[in-house]
Formats: sequence, structure tokens, C-alpha cells
Amino acid sequence: MLFRSRSVTGANIFIYSGHGTTMGDGGKPGGLVLAKDYFLSSSDIRTKFHLATNAIVLFQSVCMAAGSSAGDEKDIGVQLAESRVSDYCKPFIDAGAAVYYATNTVGGGLSFLRDLWEGFSVKKIFESQIDFTSKKETIHPWAIRSGFELGLSSNIFNGTSTVITYENGVRSEKQVACFKQYDLAFVGKTNFTLRMAIP
Repeated sequence: MLFRSRSVTGANIFIYSGHGTTMGDGGKPGGLVLAKDYFLSSSDIRTKFHLATNAIVLFQSVCMAAGSSAGDEKDIGVQLAESRVSDYCKPFIDAGAAVYYATNTVGGGLSFLRDLWEGFSVKKIFESQIDFTSKKETIHPWAIRSGFELGLSSNIFNGTSTVITYENGVRSEKQVACFKQYDLAFVGKTNFTLRMAIP
């Protein structure tokens, strides 16, 4: 639908799995990469997305959407991770979404949808997806909009990881020691469940 109409109208659930961008407000994280030469900025999302009331937005494995990016070479810190999450989700919340959920874990998006259908709250789903390698960093009221809360988790593994970067279209790789990464986040109406999305 998005490729044909270049807009989204009335969607109850919007799922995105692709590259993260810095096409947010003022060059901050935000926006969608839909094709090699087709991008949507945060501003485009606000004007072209007319989501259903209490829509659900799910991001699977998108750089910066849950806090961390594949290009990070060290722990960016909780404050920057939260800022990235807020920057990414705000245009969707402005467009009518009640929940923004971002996960970088394999199968995390599918687990989220399954648990949502089972009737669990988004906060409960977030907490249940934090496993033995992860740590809940925070859940607190979202400063940008009353009645919403933000949750963020992190993980750290032993060993090394590969950092892949592109400069002028040239790919480079290097090994770095593992560091804390932020891989699961949500912003949503407090205690939101699927029942709240059904009029």
C-alpha cells in the first residue's frame, strides 16, 4: 500500500523492518528507507500517515529505533538512547499511534504481536522480553506527552563484535570489544492493551 499511494490511511498496525535514518527533525534519528531512492522523513510521516486511533507501530531491527545503531563503537549512554527512541517515535504518535515498540532481538516483533493478541499490556510484554542477558534500564513517564511512558533495556555480551560502516558507498568492517547496547524500547499509552485499540 505504501509504495503505491505514498501514504498510509487508517492502519491499525504499521510494521517496519529496514534501515534507520537521520531524516528526523533537524537531522535527528527518524524516517523510513522504503527503496534505494525513496525515503520518508519524520515530517512526511506526520503529513502522509493518518493512522487509526490507537494504532500500533512496530519496528524490527532498525538502527537507532530501539536506541543503538550498528555504527555505534561504544556505549552511547541511556540519555542518548532514550533521545533516539523519542525522536523516532514522535511522528508516529503525532499521527495517531498509541504505541511504538522497537526491538532488535531475533523474533522479538513476532513475540510482541503474539503477546499483544493474548491481552498483555505493552509494558508487561516489554518486561517479559528482557531475558537473562538483558537489563531493564528504565520505565518512566514520557516527558514529551502526558499519559505515555517510555521503556528501555540494554544488553552486553563478552567478546568482540563487528562494526560495519559505509563512507561514500564503500563498506568497511572492524572488530571492537563488546559494549552495552540498547535493543528493546517502547513508548506508549500507560497500561495500553489491545482492548484499548478496539473501539
